[in-house]
This record gives sequence, C-alpha cells and structure tokens, in this order.
Amino acid sequence: MSQNSRPKLLYLRILLVTTLLLNTIAAYQLFWPIYKSGILFTSRRWMAVFLLGVSVIGLEFFLLCITATVWKDKFIHFLETTLRTAGRMRWFNLVLFTALMCLYAIAIFGPTGENFQPIR
Repeated sequence: MSQNSRPKLLYLRILLVTTLLLNTIAAYQLFWPIYKSGILFTSRRWMAVFLLGVSVIGLEFFLLCITATVWKDKFIHFLETTLRTAGRMRWFNLVLFTALMCLYAIAIFGPTGENFQPIR
C-alpha cells in the first residue's frame, strides 16, 4: 500500500463505519415498531423496504471488509475512477437525481398519495 492511499483508506473506513452505524440505528428505529405491531411480515411493501434496508447494511459491511483485504488498493482506485467520471457528467447527475427522487416518492406514496397511511 502506498503512503498516498493511507489517509484515503482511513477516511473511507471512517465513512463506512459511520454510515453503517447510522443505517443500523435507523433501521432499528423504523422496523422495531412495525415488527411489534405485526405489520412487517404481512405487508409486502414493508417487507420490501425491510429487505432493501438489510441489503444496504450488508453492502456497507461488505465494503468495509474489502478495505481490510488485499483488494483495498484496487477498490480505492475504482472509487477514484468512478468519482472522476461522475464529476464530468454534472448536468446528467442532476437530472438523474431529480428523476430518482420523483420515482422514490411515487414508489412510496403512490401516484396520488393513496399509499400514505399512518402506522397503527
């Protein structure tokens, strides 16, 4: 490992540990009341959201483990290349972000908001 990649690796690990902890705490706070009320395993939507949350937490843990293996230099190079490429596509990123936020709102609430129901 080069001397130049050590600070990058430290920052990456701090970022991954922080997001892993925050996502785990958020998932616990979101899903524990739903689990206690019995809705989690009876609702397809809540089960899909639960599986997505667990998948994100698993992905973050997997990426954190990669930073401790022999592939860490390749992983850092991949991240640098990806960020450099994304930096060149500024307007496309803005359009993509806006479209994904609209699709997220439609997926959660429905096109007219009919899926917005409070938890019992």
